[in-house]
Amino acid sequence: KDNTADVIKSYIDKFAAKGYNLHYIYQENQGQSMAINNGLKLLSGEFITWPDSDDWYKTSDAIERLVSALTGASDKYGFVRCFYEFHSENDTTAPYVVQYGEIKENLLEDAIYAKNNFIWAPGGYMVLASCLDANIPTRSIYTSKHAGQNAQILLPILANTKCITIPDALYCYLIRQDSHSRGTFAGIEKEALLNKIYIKTYTHSIESIPNISNERKTQYIQSIQKRFGEEILKKVDASRNGVFIREYLDYISTLDVYIPTSLYYKSRFSRIQFTLDLYCMGLNFIRMVGSRLQQLHVKVKLLLTQQ
Repeated sequence: KDNTADVIKSYIDKFAAKGYNLHYIYQENQGQSMAINNGLKLLSGEFITWPDSDDWYKTSDAIERLVSALTGASDKYGFVRCFYEFHSENDTTAPYVVQYGEIKENLLEDAIYAKNNFIWAPGGYMVLASCLDANIPTRSIYTSKHAGQNAQILLPILANTKCITIPDALYCYLIRQDSHSRGTFAGIEKEALLNKIYIKTYTHSIESIPNISNERKTQYIQSIQKRFGEEILKKVDASRNGVFIREYLDYISTLDVYIPTSLYYKSRFSRIQFTLDLYCMGLNFIRMVGSRLQQLHVKVKLLLTQQ
């Protein structure tokens, strides 16, 4: 248990001294998506942004520029984004700027198909509260202990609203090796689990998008399954864990994803290997029991001889 709660509380007076009201609401750790889901129902402002706790804005006027872009825009725009500066935790003095491949107003398919350097990182987005309510009227998003929150918030908005892009890096994103995606889900099997979570999160989020046809939703979901399903298959191919191989091949077989024949053979081999392992374990157990019985027989025979 850490002292996060005390640290947050210590900032309440500091914000108040600057004329800001900081409301602290405590809940047991249920994951990022649940925290955001509960927070959405409590916000009362005109603009919404949700930066990560270890990231920062590059300039003191970054938020002001995001607000100004939306304030002076026509009603067809519901959110704004900027470029990003990515920093390594090992050296924050040598960042690299991520720019979008093409400045566009309609971003849904960039997000679905991972095109034009689309970035999910929060903080670099600001959304009008009225836009959020138009596309997520319940202010409820799909939640899971290990799911993030960005796809659930942004996908419905991307589908129905145009975006303004500020072509400057205003938001700094810190890359940490022990972050949610890099630390918690490090290793072949955990990385496969993370991709499975992505599939479930994206699927729920796409299904919740208003004003698009079921045909388009199916097309998008199939694309997501293919992208992350193929990542899972790479982990399966690299694994020697028979239980893991069978579990994830069974899972992938429920999706619209092609499974190479070689992996089917690998699955069958793992089942045969598993059966052989059980057989060998059984033989070893029988041998151990036989050895113990033989030792017991010798001891009993010696006792009888002594009598």
